[in-house]
Amino acid sequence: MFEVYLFVNPLDDECLLIEEKLEELAKLYDSKIYFRFVPFVSLRAIRDTLHKRGKRRFSIEQLNLLFETSYSATLDAKAAQLQGRRKGREFIKSLQNEVAIKNNEYSNEIATEIAKKIKLNMDDFLTDRQTDTMKRSFVSTQQMAVDMGIQTYPSAVVFDYGSDEDGLLFENDILENIMNFQKRNFNKGSHDLPKNSWQHEGPNLKKLIYL
Repeated sequence: MFEVYLFVNPLDDECLLIEEKLEELAKLYDSKIYFRFVPFVSLRAIRDTLHKRGKRRFSIEQLNLLFETSYSATLDAKAAQLQGRRKGREFIKSLQNEVAIKNNEYSNEIATEIAKKIKLNMDDFLTDRQTDTMKRSFVSTQQMAVDMGIQTYPSAVVFDYGSDEDGLLFENDILENIMNFQKRNFNKGSHDLPKNSWQHEGPNLKKLIYL
């Protein structure tokens, strides 16, 4: 079995596409893949979002507004995840669909409606999204992303818990690289690393291989 940490923007359509494909892949491998959606915010990710919207020039005010929006959406996603990973994934995908696909502006009202639709415990959700504990969790996740070398989204870090192999960081062609990792996992005689990869020493991972 191996585990995938998928770092995502809860407001991004590209992340939604990867999430859906990864869930399909997990079904194919019959629970041999255990994955987590990890919502996070970074300055580079925010700039990428503005570029996707066709904005090559933007003000500090625009950056701050998008950061606050992404921050609030991330806290909402984390609050949903407290009610189970499946509920958390469902909330993130629903929010991405509402904002990135349907082009609705994120708001507390939209997040609340999604929470109701997927049948979250509303008292817990409305309380958890505003707690200091949730804010500390946000900071902890941000630090984990830094430690794992995450700079943009979507990015995936994959661990094989059946061996002593190190974590792999995939920033491009995520689904294809995870499938190749799975194949390599079944063929222990082959340890050749893919081309155009390099090693990085991280504080929490012995070695990361960037692809």
